[in-house]
Amino acid sequence: MRQNVTFKKEILKKNNLSLDEFSDYNLVIYDNKFDVKIKKFLRIMLLTNDEILLEGNKDKLFNYNYSSELSPQNERLMWIYINNMLKYHYRSIEKNNYSDLIDSLGEVDCKEKFDLKNMYILEEEEKTLLTKNLEFLKKKLLI
Repeated sequence: MRQNVTFKKEILKKNNLSLDEFSDYNLVIYDNKFDVKIKKFLRIMLLTNDEILLEGNKDKLFNYNYSSELSPQNERLMWIYINNMLKYHYRSIEKNNYSDLIDSLGEVDCKEKFDLKNMYILEEEEKTLLTKNLEFLKKKLLI
């Protein structure tokens, strides 16, 4: 329903969030912890039509701060969405063997090799964090 999309945009605006600032590619990854802004954003975007259309619920939803769990159903949808985003990103790097990639550079004797080595190190750290977070979510979601 178009009016529910508009309502969600109004809630986003009230919470100083926008559709433009979120994408799968700007997900900030921490160790078994997730950014409050992305959780707020997803809690809002994953509101169901039933929740929005429930008698008297619009005021409650509009004035909620979304920093904490809204409902068990909404929370589960949020965690599933985060899990799927992390899995998607992990699949793009899972086959990369960063130790071998770093070794293949040989002597780091120029800026390009130095930058590439640092990129591989960062991606290896990201891969480790993704693995930990996917395990955390597997336990959380019991999947």
